[in-house]
Amino acid sequence: MIVQCAYCKTSYNMDEAKIPERGIRVKCKKCQNPIDINKSSPGNQPASPAKPDLAEEAIAKKFIRENNEQAVVQTLYDGIIRYAELKKFKESERLRAQLMKIAPMALTEIIRTGEIIDQEKTAAMDLEKVKLWTGLYDKFTKSEAASLYFALTDMTVKANTRVYEQGQFDDRLYFILSGKLKLSYFDTEVGRHLEYGFLDKGDIAGEDAFFTFTSHSSTLTAQTDVDLLYLGKTDFENILAENPHIETKLFDYCEKSKKTYRQIGKKGKARRSNKRYETTLTGQVFTGDSKDKLMKNVTKVTITDISTGGLCYVVQNMKKEEAATLHKNWISIITSYKKGPLMVDIKKLAKVIAVHFHPFGECSVHVQFKEPLDEKTIREISLHATAIR
Repeated sequence: MIVQCAYCKTSYNMDEAKIPERGIRVKCKKCQNPIDINKSSPGNQPASPAKPDLAEEAIAKKFIRENNEQAVVQTLYDGIIRYAELKKFKESERLRAQLMKIAPMALTEIIRTGEIIDQEKTAAMDLEKVKLWTGLYDKFTKSEAASLYFALTDMTVKANTRVYEQGQFDDRLYFILSGKLKLSYFDTEVGRHLEYGFLDKGDIAGEDAFFTFTSHSSTLTAQTDVDLLYLGKTDFENILAENPHIETKLFDYCEKSKKTYRQIGKKGKARRSNKRYETTLTGQVFTGDSKDKLMKNVTKVTITDISTGGLCYVVQNMKKEEAATLHKNWISIITSYKKGPLMVDIKKLAKVIAVHFHPFGECSVHVQFKEPLDEKTIREISLHATAIR
C-alpha cells in the first residue's frame, strides 16, 4: 500500500500485512511529521476531524477577539481547575496547553494549574496498579508518575488471541495486569512456531519495537484471558514534552526487567542458529540498495559481533531521524581481518534489521547479510574472537 505524508508529500510503500488491524502512527522519514496508517484506508490518510471546542475554549475565543487577555487567562484557569477536580484530565490538560500558547507570560497560573493537575492525578491513582511496578514508579517524580499512569489505556485480550505478531510494526508498550501469555517465533527450519518464554502479571512486553526502529522479532499470544495496560507512542511523546526524563527511566527499567526475564526464561533451540563471535573489527558503512549500488559514505564503525548470517556494529551520536532512515534499508559494509601476516578484506551487502539506542550517545545497528558469509571466513575471524553463547 502507498502512504503519503500530508506535509511534505513524500510517498512510502508499506507492507499492509505488517500493519496491525487497529492501525499505527509512524513518522515521515523526511520531515518527521506523524502519519496515521490503517488497513481500511490504503491511500492518503485523512486528517482526524477537529475536536469540538470546550465551553471554556469558546468563551476564551470571544475574549481573544476583544483583546481581553486577563479574561482569557481567568476563563482557562477556572476551566483547568474544574476539569481537574472532575478527574477529566485530558480536558484539563487541553485547556492548560491553550493557556501556555495564548498567554505564555501568565507564569503564576501556568505553574499553579500544573501543580493542581498533578495533585488531583496522584489522588486518583489506583495503588493496586502502581504496586505491580513499584520499582518503576519509585524512579519517577510525582509529576512523572502521574503523567505515565494516566497515559496508559486499559485493554482486554481473550485467550488464544495474539497481542502482536512476529514481523509486525507496533507502537505500544504493554503492561500485564493479569493472565498468562507466551512468546514464540516462527522457525523456518522446522516450519512452525517455537515457544521460548512466558509472561504474566507484572511483566512488560513489546519494548524492543516500542523504543527502537524495528518490527517485533516474536509473537505474543494470550494463553488465558488477559488484562493489559498499554502506552501508545503518541501519548508517550505528549508526556515527554513536560517530563523528558521519563524516557530514560522507563527504558532502563524495561532493559533490566528484560535481562532478568531472559535469565530465567526458556529459549527455543534454534533461536540463535548462527554462532556469533565478539570482535573489535573496524569498518566503513555505505548506504545503497539491494543491487549493491553505493550512494554515500555513512561513517566509520566498530563491529561488536559477527556470524555467518549478519553482524552488529556500533556508532556514536546517531540521531533518531537518521535511525529511521537507516532502518530496513540496504547498506554495504567493508571491513578487514587478520590472516597470518596479511589483512583480508570483506565486503557484504546487508539489510538493517534493528537500531537500538544506548546511554552516552551509543547506538547499535543489527544487520542481516543478503548472502551468508562463508564458514571458512568465520573460522578465520574466530581465531581472534570470542564466541557468544
